[in-house]
Amino acid sequence: MLIAFWAFSEACIWFVFPDFILLILGILSPQKLWKYLTISIIASSLGGLLMMYLCVDHVNLVEKYLFHLPFTNLGMLNHLKTLENNFGNLSYFLQAFSGIPFKVWTYQAVSQNRNIPIYFVFVFFWQSLMDGNRFIFRQVFAK
Repeated sequence: MLIAFWAFSEACIWFVFPDFILLILGILSPQKLWKYLTISIIASSLGGLLMMYLCVDHVNLVEKYLFHLPFTNLGMLNHLKTLENNFGNLSYFLQAFSGIPFKVWTYQAVSQNRNIPIYFVFVFFWQSLMDGNRFIFRQVFAK
């Protein structure tokens, strides 16, 4: 399914959020949007796990490509370091609101030897919350 592939890829390599596909699917088939949203969240989480694995076991590969992708840069990494220094693990709550791609947050968490299970739980929770809010917004305005 396109939404699963797109969400998975966005979490580790692609740079375009799957939201616009969810919007189109929501307009075309509003009764199935919860299904599409769930698929998107699961696929994005699996992509995040792949990114985590790559950051742990193949960090040189990640460093070669991560900051050469569109819409990622070293300034994002410096901003994340500041957030983590100021807020510690609580900075993970800001991931869904920051505009900084999940893959950059994951790279930073792994490279700073953060508690990965705590990181993933925080990010998964907030990302799911944000996806759910966007879904509700689309449901209301797509009618």
